[in-house]
Amino acid sequence: MAFLAAALPYIAAAGTVISTVSTMKAQRDAGAAQNDATKFAAEQYDDNANAQRAMAQRRAMESRRQGRIAASRAQAVGAAAGGAGSVDVVNRIADLEGQGEYAALVDMFNGEQAARGLETQATATRYSGDQAESAGKRAATGTLISGVASLASKYGSGLAQTGTASTNTQGQSTPLYNNPAYVRNM
Repeated sequence: MAFLAAALPYIAAAGTVISTVSTMKAQRDAGAAQNDATKFAAEQYDDNANAQRAMAQRRAMESRRQGRIAASRAQAVGAAAGGAGSVDVVNRIADLEGQGEYAALVDMFNGEQAARGLETQATATRYSGDQAESAGKRAATGTLISGVASLASKYGSGLAQTGTASTNTQGQSTPLYNNPAYVRNM
């Protein structure tokens, strides 16, 4: 029974060490997991940005096609009316093709803007993940410092000594510079 009583401080200290280490590992793992999750989300944003660009290209192609169809129809209507080569018909055809190109460029611009917004969100998400991982590491370091401080305050003087008072080489419990007889004779 005396052995168990003598071992209890060591068992408690070991428990504190194990608890501190496991908490540190959990905090670091949580930060790393958060970083992994945000990297995955950022990849999704990047994929969506590429999809926005592709959709914009398809819309632009369709706008150009619609412009060509409208110009072709205007040319056909002008030819049927007997004025296919008139300046008015040629100008209208050019305007229709210009409107088709303008719509295509607007589609490309809108797609590029949407893609850049998603890429910015991906960058912010990656940054957030990096910060979460750093926070996990800082929390783990704080836990280590707290655990060491806890061990030092609880067991710093009790584990190394077995209940005997500390004495110096002269057999005194206080240092010589605190001894009035020693200080007086200097």
